[in-house]
Amino acid sequence: MSVAMDIMRALDPAGLERFKINLDTPVQPEKIGEVWTLKVVPFEQTETSRKAFNQLFDNHKTAKSWVVENKEEAIAVVQELYLQYAGKLPQPFDETQLNIAHYPTTGRYSILIHITDIWE
Repeated sequence: MSVAMDIMRALDPAGLERFKINLDTPVQPEKIGEVWTLKVVPFEQTETSRKAFNQLFDNHKTAKSWVVENKEEAIAVVQELYLQYAGKLPQPFDETQLNIAHYPTTGRYSILIHITDIWE
């Protein structure tokens, strides 16, 4: 699962809980978490899908993308992400939520991930 490991290294949510000391100064909002929204699309649709995907959010951050060799690998990568962070996720992996059943099984796929920060 080298693609899953690449994603975990690039987007590692660890370290969001920090030690704080406030010395009589106003406290700026602190990032306390992230929400990752994933979308899997055929590689040929990456750019148009990324633009539409970004518009669903703040449109200021671009979704990151990773390319895999086929639909089966795309599903396996997303499943591995779910397994890795199972303790932090409210629901288990459900392949049907990817909405990719109608796409062909062959051909390269892109995994788009948009990150939304959560502030205290």
